[in-house]
Amino acid sequence: MLFKDITPRAGFSPISFGIGEPKHPTPPLIRDAVIDSLGGMASYPAALGSEPLREAIAAWVKQRYGLPSVDALREVLPVSGSRRRGNR
Repeated sequence: MLFKDITPRAGFSPISFGIGEPKHPTPPLIRDAVIDSLGGMASYPAALGSEPLREAIAAWVKQRYGLPSVDALREVLPVSGSRRRGNR
């Protein structure tokens, strides 16, 4: 066991970092920052990506799917979190 031979210093109690519910109130600084930023949660962030990245993606898509052309600036939008289909 990781903490087998460890004894907390007198006057201090250990803090559990295990999975569970928070046991302390959220500090006002954090709560206020979250509330102040709620307006920006209604839209996705810009995901234009760099031109070299978009060109590399377009080249890969053309080669992978045998497409005649892919316009990297108008038809490629790199985003995270997209799902893969099947076992490819």
